[in-house]
Amino acid sequence: MYFQKIRSYSFVTALLVSGCVPARASVTVFTDRITFQSATSNVNTIAFENIATLGGGPVQFNSGLTLGSVTFQGFDNTASTQGDLEVNWPNLNWNSGAFLEGPAANSNGQHIIATLPAGIFAVGSDIMLYEPNTPSSLGEGITVKLSTGATIYPAQTLSGFTNRAFIGFVSDTPISSITFFPSNDPAGHLSLDNFSTGAQPVSPAPEAATMLLCGAGILLMVWLFRRNINSAAGQRLCA
Repeated sequence: MYFQKIRSYSFVTALLVSGCVPARASVTVFTDRITFQSATSNVNTIAFENIATLGGGPVQFNSGLTLGSVTFQGFDNTASTQGDLEVNWPNLNWNSGAFLEGPAANSNGQHIIATLPAGIFAVGSDIMLYEPNTPSSLGEGITVKLSTGATIYPAQTLSGFTNRAFIGFVSDTPISSITFFPSNDPAGHLSLDNFSTGAQPVSPAPEAATMLLCGAGILLMVWLFRRNINSAAGQRLCA
Protein backbone atom coordinates (compact mmCIF):
# COMPACT_ATOMS: atom_id res chain seq x y z
CA MET A 1 0.00 0.00 0.00
CA TYR A 2 2.80 2.41 0.88
CA PHE A 3 4.59 1.90 -2.44
CA GLN A 4 1.31 2.23 -4.32
CA LYS A 5 0.80 5.65 -2.74
CA ILE A 6 4.34 6.67 -3.69
CA ARG A 7 3.73 5.63 -7.31
CA SER A 8 0.49 7.61 -7.43
CA TYR A 9 2.06 10.79 -6.10
CA SER A 10 5.10 10.36 -8.36
CA PHE A 11 2.84 10.12 -11.40
CA VAL A 12 0.94 13.28 -10.50
CA THR A 13 4.18 15.17 -9.77
CA ALA A 14 5.57 14.19 -13.17
CA LEU A 15 2.33 15.33 -14.78
CA LEU A 16 2.56 18.73 -13.13
CA VAL A 17 6.22 19.21 -14.01
CA SER A 18 5.80 18.22 -17.65
CA GLY A 19 2.66 20.27 -18.12
CA CYS A 20 3.44 23.42 -16.19
CA VAL A 21 7.06 24.02 -17.26
CA PRO A 22 7.58 25.30 -20.84
CA ALA A 23 9.58 22.88 -22.99
CA ARG A 24 11.40 25.54 -25.02
CA ALA A 25 11.61 29.28 -25.50
CA SER A 26 8.67 30.96 -27.20
CA VAL A 27 9.66 33.99 -29.29
CA THR A 28 7.32 36.54 -30.87
CA VAL A 29 8.60 38.56 -33.83
CA PHE A 30 7.62 42.21 -34.40
CA THR A 31 8.11 44.45 -37.45
CA ASP A 32 6.49 47.50 -35.82
CA ARG A 33 8.25 49.36 -33.01
CA ILE A 34 5.09 50.62 -31.28
CA THR A 35 3.62 47.11 -31.04
CA PHE A 36 6.98 45.76 -29.86
CA GLN A 37 7.25 48.32 -27.06
CA SER A 38 3.70 47.62 -25.89
CA ALA A 39 4.54 43.92 -25.52
CA THR A 40 7.47 44.42 -23.14
CA SER A 41 8.44 46.64 -20.19
CA ASN A 42 11.28 48.90 -19.01
CA VAL A 43 12.37 49.65 -22.57
CA ASN A 44 15.85 51.18 -22.92
CA THR A 45 16.94 52.57 -26.32
CA ILE A 46 20.47 53.27 -27.60
CA ALA A 47 20.46 55.95 -30.33
CA PHE A 48 24.27 56.12 -30.96
CA GLU A 49 24.30 59.91 -30.65
CA ASN A 50 27.20 62.13 -29.47
CA ILE A 51 29.79 59.81 -31.04
CA ALA A 52 30.01 60.92 -34.70
CA THR A 53 29.32 64.39 -36.09
CA LEU A 54 27.27 65.22 -39.17
CA GLY A 55 29.46 64.89 -42.25
CA GLY A 56 32.57 64.32 -40.11
CA GLY A 57 33.21 60.74 -41.19
CA PRO A 58 32.78 57.47 -39.32
CA VAL A 59 34.29 56.73 -35.90
CA GLN A 60 35.81 53.23 -35.86
CA PHE A 61 35.94 50.73 -32.99
CA ASN A 62 38.50 47.94 -33.32
CA SER A 63 37.56 45.90 -30.25
CA GLY A 64 33.84 46.55 -29.87
CA LEU A 65 31.66 49.34 -28.54
CA THR A 66 29.96 49.24 -25.13
CA LEU A 67 27.05 51.61 -24.53
CA GLY A 68 25.29 51.23 -21.21
CA SER A 69 25.22 47.48 -20.55
CA VAL A 70 25.20 46.42 -24.22
CA THR A 71 28.38 45.51 -26.11
CA PHE A 72 28.43 45.64 -29.91
CA GLN A 73 31.04 43.89 -32.03
CA GLY A 74 31.55 43.94 -35.79
CA PHE A 75 33.12 40.85 -37.32
CA ASP A 76 34.60 40.93 -40.82
CA ASN A 77 34.44 37.13 -40.99
CA THR A 78 33.51 34.16 -38.80
CA ALA A 79 36.66 34.30 -36.68
CA SER A 80 38.20 37.75 -36.12
CA THR A 81 37.24 41.31 -35.28
CA GLN A 82 38.96 44.16 -37.11
CA GLY A 83 38.12 47.83 -37.69
CA ASP A 84 34.73 46.96 -39.13
CA LEU A 85 32.38 48.48 -36.55
CA GLU A 86 31.80 52.23 -36.69
CA VAL A 87 29.34 54.96 -35.79
CA ASN A 88 28.57 57.09 -38.83
CA TRP A 89 26.55 60.24 -39.59
CA PRO A 90 26.90 61.02 -43.28
CA ASN A 91 25.32 64.08 -44.90
CA LEU A 92 22.83 61.83 -46.70
CA ASN A 93 21.08 59.80 -44.00
CA TRP A 94 17.72 58.79 -42.53
CA ASN A 95 17.29 62.14 -40.73
CA SER A 96 17.70 60.61 -37.29
CA GLY A 97 21.32 61.37 -36.47
CA ALA A 98 24.16 58.86 -36.11
CA PHE A 99 23.81 55.11 -36.56
CA LEU A 100 25.90 51.97 -36.01
CA GLU A 101 27.45 50.69 -39.24
CA GLY A 102 28.76 47.17 -39.69
CA PRO A 103 31.17 45.60 -42.19
CA ALA A 104 30.48 45.27 -45.90
CA ALA A 105 28.43 42.24 -46.82
CA ASN A 106 29.65 39.20 -48.73
CA SER A 107 29.81 35.45 -48.24
CA ASN A 108 32.66 35.42 -45.70
CA GLY A 109 30.54 35.54 -42.55
CA GLN A 110 30.42 39.25 -41.70
CA HIS A 111 28.01 40.10 -38.90
CA ILE A 112 27.15 42.38 -35.98
CA ILE A 113 26.61 40.81 -32.57
CA ALA A 114 25.16 42.58 -29.54
CA THR A 115 25.80 41.01 -26.14
CA LEU A 116 23.04 41.87 -23.68
CA PRO A 117 22.98 42.16 -19.86
CA ALA A 118 21.08 39.77 -17.63
CA GLY A 119 17.31 40.09 -17.39
CA ILE A 120 16.64 41.00 -21.04
CA PHE A 121 13.55 39.36 -22.54
CA ALA A 122 13.02 41.72 -25.50
CA VAL A 123 15.32 43.23 -28.12
CA GLY A 124 14.68 45.20 -31.30
CA SER A 125 16.33 47.66 -33.66
CA ASP A 126 15.85 49.79 -36.73
CA ILE A 127 17.69 48.03 -39.57
CA MET A 128 19.16 49.62 -42.69
CA LEU A 129 21.56 48.60 -45.45
CA TYR A 130 23.86 51.53 -46.24
CA GLU A 131 25.91 51.77 -49.43
CA PRO A 132 28.57 54.44 -48.75
CA ASN A 133 29.95 54.75 -52.28
CA THR A 134 26.77 56.09 -53.91
CA PRO A 135 25.59 56.75 -51.14
CA SER A 136 22.23 55.00 -51.04
CA SER A 137 19.90 52.99 -48.85
CA LEU A 138 19.31 49.45 -50.11
CA GLY A 139 16.23 47.32 -49.70
CA GLU A 140 17.35 43.71 -49.28
CA GLY A 141 16.95 40.70 -47.05
CA ILE A 142 19.05 40.10 -43.93
CA THR A 143 18.92 37.42 -41.23
CA VAL A 144 18.88 37.55 -37.42
CA LYS A 145 19.67 34.96 -34.76
CA LEU A 146 18.97 35.02 -31.00
CA SER A 147 20.76 33.22 -28.19
CA THR A 148 17.49 31.46 -27.30
CA GLY A 149 17.78 28.88 -30.10
CA ALA A 150 18.97 27.93 -33.56
CA THR A 151 16.14 29.61 -35.46
CA ILE A 152 17.25 32.03 -38.19
CA TYR A 153 14.79 34.91 -38.57
CA PRO A 154 14.49 36.72 -41.91
CA ALA A 155 14.16 40.52 -42.08
CA GLN A 156 13.97 43.09 -44.86
CA THR A 157 15.58 46.53 -45.11
CA LEU A 158 13.92 49.35 -47.07
CA SER A 159 15.31 51.24 -50.04
CA GLY A 160 15.67 55.02 -49.94
CA PHE A 161 16.39 57.40 -47.07
CA THR A 162 12.73 58.24 -46.43
CA ASN A 163 12.06 55.31 -44.11
CA ARG A 164 13.66 52.36 -42.37
CA ALA A 165 12.63 48.88 -41.31
CA PHE A 166 12.32 47.46 -37.78
CA ILE A 167 12.76 43.96 -36.36
CA GLY A 168 12.07 43.07 -32.75
CA PHE A 169 11.69 39.98 -30.56
CA VAL A 170 9.98 39.23 -27.24
CA SER A 171 10.85 35.93 -25.55
CA ASP A 172 9.55 34.11 -22.49
CA THR A 173 13.16 33.24 -21.57
CA PRO A 174 16.10 35.65 -21.23
CA ILE A 175 17.98 36.75 -24.36
CA SER A 176 21.75 37.07 -23.87
CA SER A 177 22.73 38.06 -27.42
CA ILE A 178 21.42 38.92 -30.87
CA THR A 179 23.34 38.58 -34.14
CA PHE A 180 22.60 40.39 -37.41
CA PHE A 181 23.84 38.96 -40.70
CA PRO A 182 23.82 41.26 -43.77
CA SER A 183 22.70 40.27 -47.24
CA ASN A 184 25.15 38.92 -49.82
CA ASP A 185 25.29 42.27 -51.60
CA PRO A 186 28.99 43.26 -51.35
CA ALA A 187 28.17 46.98 -51.50
CA GLY A 188 25.86 47.18 -48.50
CA HIS A 189 26.85 47.83 -44.89
CA LEU A 190 24.28 46.57 -42.38
CA SER A 191 23.39 49.45 -40.04
CA LEU A 192 21.46 49.62 -36.76
CA ASP A 193 19.80 52.52 -34.98
CA ASN A 194 17.55 52.99 -31.95
CA PHE A 195 18.60 49.64 -30.53
CA SER A 196 16.09 48.74 -27.80
CA THR A 197 16.03 46.20 -24.98
CA GLY A 198 13.24 45.35 -22.56
CA ALA A 199 12.39 43.32 -19.49
CA GLN A 200 9.79 40.57 -19.10
CA PRO A 201 6.69 40.78 -21.32
CA VAL A 202 3.74 42.78 -20.06
CA SER A 203 1.19 40.55 -18.26
CA PRO A 204 2.33 37.21 -19.72
CA ALA A 205 -0.69 34.92 -20.10
CA PRO A 206 -0.15 31.15 -19.76
CA GLU A 207 -1.42 29.01 -22.60
CA ALA A 208 -4.91 27.59 -22.09
CA ALA A 209 -3.75 23.98 -22.53
CA THR A 210 -1.02 24.48 -19.92
CA MET A 211 -3.51 25.91 -17.42
CA LEU A 212 -5.92 23.03 -17.97
CA LEU A 213 -3.18 20.45 -17.48
CA CYS A 214 -1.91 22.12 -14.31
CA GLY A 215 -5.45 22.37 -12.95
CA ALA A 216 -6.14 18.72 -13.70
CA GLY A 217 -2.96 17.68 -11.90
CA ILE A 218 -3.80 19.72 -8.81
CA LEU A 219 -7.34 18.29 -8.65
CA LEU A 220 -5.97 14.77 -9.00
CA MET A 221 -3.56 15.34 -6.10
CA VAL A 222 -6.41 16.64 -3.91
CA TRP A 223 -8.54 13.62 -4.80
CA LEU A 224 -5.72 11.19 -3.99
CA PHE A 225 -5.03 12.95 -0.70
CA ARG A 226 -8.67 12.85 0.39
CA ARG A 227 -9.02 9.21 -0.69
CA ASN A 228 -6.03 8.24 1.43
CA ILE A 229 -7.46 10.08 4.45
CA ASN A 230 -10.86 8.33 4.07
CA SER A 231 -9.11 4.99 3.61
CA ALA A 232 -7.06 5.47 6.78
CA ALA A 233 -10.14 6.50 8.74
CA GLY A 234 -12.01 3.42 7.53
CA GLN A 235 -9.20 1.15 8.58
CA ARG A 236 -9.20 2.63 12.10
CA LEU A 237 -12.95 2.07 12.43
CA CYS A 238 -12.63 -1.55 11.34
CA ALA A 239 -9.87 -2.04 13.87
